[in-house]
Amino acid sequence: MAQPHDSASQDDLHDIEELPCSVNVYHYSSMDEFCRVISLERSRFYSSFPIAQGNYKGRQDNLIGLLQTEGTQSDHIIFIIHPVAFENDFLDSSTDLPFHDRISFNPKNHLLVVKMPVSAHEQAATGFNDTLKSALQERGIEKTILSWGSTTLTAEDGTTKEADGGWGPRRPPCGAPKRPSVVLEVVSSETPAKLRRDANYWVDPAKGQANIAFTAKVHAKIPQITIQQWEWNSEVSRPIRKTDLTITKSKSDGKVYFIPDQTIPQLLIPFHLLFRQPADNHRERDIVLGTQDLVEFATLVWDMQFQNEQE
Repeated sequence: MAQPHDSASQDDLHDIEELPCSVNVYHYSSMDEFCRVISLERSRFYSSFPIAQGNYKGRQDNLIGLLQTEGTQSDHIIFIIHPVAFENDFLDSSTDLPFHDRISFNPKNHLLVVKMPVSAHEQAATGFNDTLKSALQERGIEKTILSWGSTTLTAEDGTTKEADGGWGPRRPPCGAPKRPSVVLEVVSSETPAKLRRDANYWVDPAKGQANIAFTAKVHAKIPQITIQQWEWNSEVSRPIRKTDLTITKSKSDGKVYFIPDQTIPQLLIPFHLLFRQPADNHRERDIVLGTQDLVEFATLVWDMQFQNEQE
């Protein structure tokens, strides 16, 4: 069984990826060994919580649980892997990969980062997709959008990454990249630096080429979700945060609040950024995810996240 990488340089690897030191680092040897490590790390990750309808069958790990106390375990794993091995085993495989975790790979430093999604993450990705599609449906343009899901995308520099959700025009205009124009990253233990790093990748014109990156940070122990919206600023050649709001529910009265307290909490997706072209008629307007949309989105996530407490 593979053992975590142990050397003085391990801290440097964490610094490179902007991840906490609690993240274990392994040397990649084979897909079978990789899957065994994933199984081990998942067991550690969920060990402090009861499993709801959890079944483990070989490589198909369907465990459903909650995160451990923040700071004690991470939902990330780092593997040191040669680019040729990554291409052969992860990109050129003729069969479906035997896991459902999100991956990102940087061939320059030979680091493969795995993010283990939990039930609340999956619900957040599904809920955000449903919320966006509902807003598009109100304008009668929902069929003009393509959902990319967690498709693996590779940039020109060889870096590879998976988002938790992606959307873009079904028929991009001539010359536009055939990639999602809006992406979503659902996170739990990421540091602010890691969030900025992920957002930077997705909206960088030389990498992810998206126009908007949303990050939804789901708090592990309380009903609280922080959503940030990032867009690329060509004048300073870096992403800027356009929106930063937190949705939380009071334990005392069960009401949902927004931080900061805004008159009309909402997310605004400019039409031209989503469709990569200017609006052409009255239906083609900016997409607004309003206050009630965000409340319903958060409630769906919390219902899944804290289902054991409701029984």
